[in-house]
Amino acid sequence: MVVCDQRPERLQEVGRRFPGVALTTEVETALQMPNTEAVVICTEATTHYCMTHRCLAAGKHVLIEKPMTTTVIDAQKLIELAESKKVILMVGHTFLYNAGIRKVKDYIADNYTETISLDELSTLSGLSPFYLLRVFRKETGLPPYEFLINVRIERAKRLLIRRIPIAVVAHSTGFADQSHFTRFFKRLTGVTPGQYLS
Repeated sequence: MVVCDQRPERLQEVGRRFPGVALTTEVETALQMPNTEAVVICTEATTHYCMTHRCLAAGKHVLIEKPMTTTVIDAQKLIELAESKKVILMVGHTFLYNAGIRKVKDYIADNYTETISLDELSTLSGLSPFYLLRVFRKETGLPPYEFLINVRIERAKRLLIRRIPIAVVAHSTGFADQSHFTRFFKRLTGVTPGQYLS
């Protein structure tokens, strides 16, 4: 097994936690190691095509984080290359069913009127705050705080439709006051709560 990362500090951490694992900053070095049969790619989405292409061209099976590529055309090219090399190309949805992420989403949905801290969510999920932010954003497209605001706004829409006064809706959905609520509501929907009702 080999771990490749361009950040030496990350490699030092891996080496500390997993003694005996080969470490390198060079992809080509990792691909040329005799026991490397498969590669897991966990990089920025904009690098997925290039990294995956290099690995497939070297005859390695690949598991890549979603999204596979940033364009459908690039994804099709990789599928064709994998078929021609007779290797497996898989896209992982690592955190789609992760219990920690599910807990955080459920907790936010159940406690959206409260002030929720990142440390609280980190403890709940069992993930470090930094890692939680990364995987939560990857899974939902939003950091936890923005996800919370979206939950509040969706709940607010339901209350507004029932003709509950805007000030009451603001307070009932966890906003500090009506102006705080109106600012976020307009930012997410494009209209004020009053306009939403008309």
